[in-house]
Amino acid sequence: MSRPALFLFTLVVLPLVARAQAPDPSSMSENERKTKAGQYYQDAQAAFDDERYDEAVTLFRMADRMMPAAVIDFNIAKAFERQSRYEDAIKSYESYLKRYQDANGVLPPDGLDVQKTVAFLKQLSRKELPEVLIESDPPGANVYLNDPDHAKILGQTPYTARLAKGAYEVSLAADGFAPLTKTIDVSAEAPAKFVFKLEKIVHVGTLEVGVNIKGARIYLDGKVVGLSPLPPTKVEPGERQVVVEKDQYTTYRAMAKVTTNETTKVSVTLYLENPPSSWRSYVGWPLVSVGVLGIGAGIAFWQLADREYNTTDKFKKYQLFQNLGYGLGGGLVGAGFGFLIWEWARDSINEADKIGVNNLYLLPSPGGVTIGGGF
Repeated sequence: MSRPALFLFTLVVLPLVARAQAPDPSSMSENERKTKAGQYYQDAQAAFDDERYDEAVTLFRMADRMMPAAVIDFNIAKAFERQSRYEDAIKSYESYLKRYQDANGVLPPDGLDVQKTVAFLKQLSRKELPEVLIESDPPGANVYLNDPDHAKILGQTPYTARLAKGAYEVSLAADGFAPLTKTIDVSAEAPAKFVFKLEKIVHVGTLEVGVNIKGARIYLDGKVVGLSPLPPTKVEPGERQVVVEKDQYTTYRAMAKVTTNETTKVSVTLYLENPPSSWRSYVGWPLVSVGVLGIGAGIAFWQLADREYNTTDKFKKYQLFQNLGYGLGGGLVGAGFGFLIWEWARDSINEADKIGVNNLYLLPSPGGVTIGGGF
């Protein structure tokens, strides 16, 4: 076996074999554990001196498993530091300080020096880590990293940080915009830039104006939005002025309150301002005219009857015609005025302006298609 191959075998295989053959400390006596721990420790120190740092870390951990001691974390940290594995070294140094203080109530004698080393390694680690720039459109969004609860704001976009290689969950939050969470992959080889577009939260409601005729102009807050029949329109919430008008028709004006994520319906009925005469007029006026003539005839026969004695045959005949004139004339006048009142009170629109099947709009709906139009 060549020397490089032998070195690789020693570096990779030996720690695995040693770990596999490590005895269970619970099955050993204290003296046996001390002896075994001492053996692992010496082998680890030899590996360290020989710059076989991965093997040294493995053997130190095996020694710590036999006889736990805070100083072993210090030695492991040194091995990581020699490999420029700064993050791992920082964790091991901090573990050394904590374990020693937990066991003795005070920092170790070299505690201050170790703390300075940790601070230096953190600075060194940040300098060697790639620079990551996180931007957003629009800028000024709060930035969170691996923080689903948004407990700590790291800064605002554009945000720059030095991050170790790996995947990070980036969350951005800004007033008036939907929260955004994305996963980014950071490479240790080069700086990285990530740009995210935030979606503005739009608070809108739906206004549906139904008109009984087609072609009417529909105004919303003074602006024409379309002609009837008009599909539902997305508008900002609040009080909205609705005006509907068409030439020769009455004008509709009202205020509609639009609510977010809800549909507000406005039902509009327009009538002709000067509707053309219908058969009601043609029947009503002749009836009134004939009725007036009948009443006039009754008055005439009343005057004739007044000249006769009330016992004569002429008096009785005139009185009969008088009553017939009053009765029939009054009835015809009443019927005629009834038709004229009906004519005046009716809702009149042009037949060509009516909303028909060809003038309805189609709305998509979960169950298929909904037909809309005038109310």
